[in-house]
Amino acid sequence: MKLYELPRNTYFTIEDDPSQEVFLFDHIDGMYSVCYRGDDMVHLAAWTDVQIVRPIKTYAGGIPNYVPSSI
Repeated sequence: MKLYELPRNTYFTIEDDPSQEVFLFDHIDGMYSVCYRGDDMVHLAAWTDVQIVRPIKTYAGGIPNYVPSSI
């Protein structure tokens, strides 16, 4: 799935990224996106291949634990 296909406020990881770092998609702004990695804003290419993830539990301090949406 391409980043530009995600609905707003969707958590995702970048396909083939061994770190499996989780981002929050906000919106597309031209060729790039506005996403968040924690409190940091990042701008990924709109055509980046991504996989949706969803939170399954929230621990103290509001830190979510994620699992791939296919599970």
